[in-house]
Amino acid sequence: MKKTMVLILGITLLGIHMNAQNETKSIEELALGYMAAYSEWNPQKMGTYYEDSVQFKDPTALEVFGPKFNVKGKDKLVELMAGIFPDGPPEYVNFAVKEYFVSGTYAVVNSTFELVLPKQWYGEAADGEIFVSVPITTILRFKDGKLVSHQDYVDYNNYQKQIKLQLKEG
Repeated sequence: MKKTMVLILGITLLGIHMNAQNETKSIEELALGYMAAYSEWNPQKMGTYYEDSVQFKDPTALEVFGPKFNVKGKDKLVELMAGIFPDGPPEYVNFAVKEYFVSGTYAVVNSTFELVLPKQWYGEAADGEIFVSVPITTILRFKDGKLVSHQDYVDYNNYQKQIKLQLKEG
């Protein structure tokens, strides 16, 4: 009887462990797939990952650009992402993933955000293209295979310094 109970407990724990491993792998696959869509700046593709009431927040952008970087809802988030680059994705945008980890339903991704700014953002204020490259930490939370929360933390101090250095003086 004691051996049977130990065997049942062992099988149960193995099943829980295997399920947790599968869920973690699923979160990892979802997170990396989403980051690939984010790197393409493809709002429609990004939207396929969103749960209907997804929450997006970038507290670091709130300080620089205002409240538009705090939205709730799939349609509003797709609209926000599309509105950042209304003429389509920039000539070059990339989230170069440096490292990531999955913990439960969360994926934490440390990347370098690289971007050639759209010319209409600065017009004739620069002689050529303006390129920025800054660290970004993205925290994603998934539930039932959908993204329910996306938080970004970006080094906008360096972002702004890099832009300023590439603008004409005057």
